[in-house]
Amino acid sequence: MGEDDDTQEIYSSGESEEEKQSEAESECLENMENITDIDASDMEDDGGALPNNFNWPFLPTWEPVIHNFIEDNLSGVKNENITQNSSILEVFETFFTNTLRRQIVAESNNYFSSQKDDKTKTFKNYKNIEAEEFMCFIGITLLMSRVKKLKSHDYWSTNPLLSTPIFGKIMKRDRYYFILKMMHFCDSSNPNAADKLFKIRMVVDSLKSTFGENFYPYRNICIDESLLLFKGRLHFKQYIPSKRSRFGVQLFLTCDCKTGFVLNFIIYTGATTDLLPDDFNLGKSGQVVLTLLKKYLNKGHVLYIDNWYTSPSLFLYLHNNQTNATGTVKHNRKYMPALKEKLNKGEMMFKSAGPILAIKWCDKRDIFMLSTNDEIGMAEIGKKSTDWKSDYETTLCHSI
Repeated sequence: MGEDDDTQEIYSSGESEEEKQSEAESECLENMENITDIDASDMEDDGGALPNNFNWPFLPTWEPVIHNFIEDNLSGVKNENITQNSSILEVFETFFTNTLRRQIVAESNNYFSSQKDDKTKTFKNYKNIEAEEFMCFIGITLLMSRVKKLKSHDYWSTNPLLSTPIFGKIMKRDRYYFILKMMHFCDSSNPNAADKLFKIRMVVDSLKSTFGENFYPYRNICIDESLLLFKGRLHFKQYIPSKRSRFGVQLFLTCDCKTGFVLNFIIYTGATTDLLPDDFNLGKSGQVVLTLLKKYLNKGHVLYIDNWYTSPSLFLYLHNNQTNATGTVKHNRKYMPALKEKLNKGEMMFKSAGPILAIKWCDKRDIFMLSTNDEIGMAEIGKKSTDWKSDYETTLCHSI
């Protein structure tokens, strides 16, 4: 039997790529929650952190209360084995650990063993996956993102016009497809229906742990959303028309502003998303912030966020936990002051309430911001360029 026949047994499908994508998109539109910026009603503050009679007087001057951040040897890479001379492979293995790789190989081999007993499936001359072989598989998969082909079979093509010999030298095509088909990250015979991420829980927990263990952020950190492109079938896959990749998995990320390093992340799975309890009545968006910042509160950090998260309640809570913050805000957030004066382009007005400063600035449209970190004032920015933005925008855009 030829190589093509063996491959067809393992990795065959009657549908074209276009049909698969169309079917996946239709299913996504029918079944998923549409979260264009996620349901705003679900994310509104419940209140409780500020009194109902909270006053926002106009004051001619206002000074922020800046929490001290001790930046001696605290920030940066925390792994002594990683230096400027470390190779890319050494850095990769720091996060994709040997323990994680062994667990993936073990679960994949367990799945292979269960499939061998199924008489309806044929596996000829296949053997268990080895750890070194699995690393070759990962390397080939990463290389595919740099060497673009129309079909996966083309990576092993012998056609002189399409040939890329390195793939065949590292691993045979059928072996690659076999590992791809057998790959498992959990014991499928014992599913956890309550956990939508149970099939990849081992990988998610391992990455979160290694991200936090190997790097500590500098003073400025930020939180933002990201859409991870995914075209397959998934109950919690999201459809966001404004994103370049409309379909995908929604992530909430905490990043270090100086380096762009991802410190922590949350995978959005709907009502079962892993969040801390809302003990402080900050709403769902506040829960996201507190979950991501749990280990970085009371350290003097400055947080930069957008109007999906920002609220007076959240900023007061962060201030009380020695964390300054700056972010754009929706003008109708609960406890926001009335900033109704009509402004000309370039003008601003502000009100303050304790440690919180509320700002309205007119550009092409009115922009509202809250801050516990910035002084009042306007700065000359000169000609527009990639770095003309305000402190908030510069910091946020640099890191995401």
